[in-house]
Amino acid sequence: MTATTSAKKGGFFRPDATADGWQNVKTFSATLDEQQVPEQLTLMWYRTTVQVPKDLPPGPVHLWFGEVDGSPTRVWINGEFAGEFGGSRRPGEIEITGKLVAGKDNFVAVRTGTSASPNSSWAASSGP
Repeated sequence: MTATTSAKKGGFFRPDATADGWQNVKTFSATLDEQQVPEQLTLMWYRTTVQVPKDLPPGPVHLWFGEVDGSPTRVWINGEFAGEFGGSRRPGEIEITGKLVAGKDNFVAVRTGTSASPNSSWAASSGP
């Protein structure tokens, strides 16, 4: 079983899943080569928590990615699939209205396919 298959079957997108045995990598400040991560055609997972304000304003909420080096990119919020977008090395956006819990830490998991190009970096940023 590959790490990718193991991650999906193990629910790596769920907030209660452990990251035991997984390597931490920087998301935008260093290339994979600089971090001694072997370049390969595979899937990369990114997980973080985001503090959502108690007074979440009404209206649509979007999760915006400045650049993702991979495609397709799939996103889960608090363990629930939120959407996906395609296109490598360009911005992406997903509407996440109704998926956030106001006043709490919200869990975000992202899975994307990586390219096999030298000096690939995986860049992501988020914002309302």
